[in-house]
Amino acid sequence: MKLQSLIKELALFSVNSNITEKNFPEEKHDTNDVSFLEMFWMFFLLFVIAFALSREVFTSVVIALSIVLVYLISRLIKANKKTFILFNFAEPKYSYEVIDEMEIAGYRPATLRELLFWALKGWNRNLFVIALGQSVKKYGSENVPALLFHPATKETLELTQKTNHWGTNERFLAVKN
Repeated sequence: MKLQSLIKELALFSVNSNITEKNFPEEKHDTNDVSFLEMFWMFFLLFVIAFALSREVFTSVVIALSIVLVYLISRLIKANKKTFILFNFAEPKYSYEVIDEMEIAGYRPATLRELLFWALKGWNRNLFVIALGQSVKKYGSENVPALLFHPATKETLELTQKTNHWGTNERFLAVKN
């Protein structure tokens, strides 16, 4: 899904002008697309194996297509069932420490699009939630996307420095590996 469509759907009060498709391109785990080349090679290999076993072309084609179809369906189901979790810490931490904690627990930091997908379904709009999985170099440092809520400024999508020493009020969105 296009970044601007996700942002529009959230109806945020303001969005940092540096949060663009160019600065935050789609990552591999943001999409469930399967390339034509990937499908072709999978079909070809399965056809060769099935033909070697059965020696019948029609049977081999049916077997290979059935396996490719099952694979594609399972991949789509898995891609749409991402497990999100918010990490919160009792003591201040740096970004690298937060990422280490996520990885130890079997998670990875969420990307910008994953943050927005999660927000559409699970953000109660009163948390400060950061996605450490994608950054852009602006203002002389690495910056990561964050959904912010302040009673005075309402909901915003901002960039914040990745090198921050995070306090105990921030939450970090992670995705199960």
